[in-house]
Amino acid sequence: MFTFGLMVRIGTALGPGAVRDALTALRGRYPTLEAADDDLPFPLVVRRSATASTWVEVAEAGLAEPFGPTDAHVRLTMLRIGPVTDLVLICDHSLADGRTGGYVVRDLVTLLAAPGAALPPAAPTATLADLLPAGVEPLPVAGPMPEPPPRRFEVVHGRLPRPRTTALLERCRQEGTTLHPALCVAWVRALAQTGGLVTGALPPAVSIPVDVRRLLPPDRQEAIGLLITTLVTPVDLGTDFWVAARAVSQDLARRLTPDLLRERVRHSTEEFRANLTASQADPAGGSVPRPVRYELSMTNLGRLDLPSDGPVPVQASYGMVNVLDGERTVAVCTVAGRLHLALTTFRGEHDDGWPARALANAVGQLETALG
Repeated sequence: MFTFGLMVRIGTALGPGAVRDALTALRGRYPTLEAADDDLPFPLVVRRSATASTWVEVAEAGLAEPFGPTDAHVRLTMLRIGPVTDLVLICDHSLADGRTGGYVVRDLVTLLAAPGAALPPAAPTATLADLLPAGVEPLPVAGPMPEPPPRRFEVVHGRLPRPRTTALLERCRQEGTTLHPALCVAWVRALAQTGGLVTGALPPAVSIPVDVRRLLPPDRQEAIGLLITTLVTPVDLGTDFWVAARAVSQDLARRLTPDLLRERVRHSTEEFRANLTASQADPAGGSVPRPVRYELSMTNLGRLDLPSDGPVPVQASYGMVNVLDGERTVAVCTVAGRLHLALTTFRGEHDDGWPARALANAVGQLETALG
């Protein structure tokens, strides 16, 4: 039903054989995502004549392609671009989250850098059901989700230079906040200035996916699976940038206590169950759109544990997400000391060129806040 992607650019020309060998060595580490009867755990497509922008086309097409019931739940495309190589990972978002995808990329890069290397023990699997209070049923699994209507995605991307990324992180620390709230403020301001506020809500709000592994026992906090819930927080457009960022930070901190987070997991599970039940009961077989009450979803993959030097140096990484009807998603991560940002939208739901203008404005908001 939903997909997400991760792209990494590696500063060396890899051969298809090396990538296949690395994939083969991953067999058994991600049992809930792997194909059962293939030599490779995940299918691999190799394109030898690509350009620096081909990965965007691959990601946009991959986000729109659903996973079949007997498919592996990860697909990998390798793109050769002269002296560099792009790897584009598309994952089934009903079984995995961005952190799980990051684990796959980390393990793959490790094996590409040192073929035959001994990886750490495989992480355990977990689901949201492991976090639910007694008496709350797990997510329903009987019957397939209805197929979503065909959609075309658009992905735009950019990054901050290393010095500006360092300066931004330091400024967030000085202002008593963190990067994620600052990004929320920058993007909502950018939407306001580019005609991108669509809900009519005042103040406008942002949805933030939250990793709930912190609720698992210590020996399972590296678990693989779909282990996120969402929090919606308002962003004040009528105040100073850093005042607004601190308010977002304080709101999130107040709601991230274990008890409140478990309660949010419980409610989000029930919302999913209600939508699924309603859609299955629809005689026409159509899905029931979830009303989006926020301007965008802001997902922060954090600092990815990928090497920026050595035999397989990672030069860039971007995240992409198959968004819900009416939703725009921004994915951010830090790789090689640079902040990377990617905006995923539906084509046809905005003016031509708007995503690029919104991205440029958001980066400009960060630069202005830095001074």
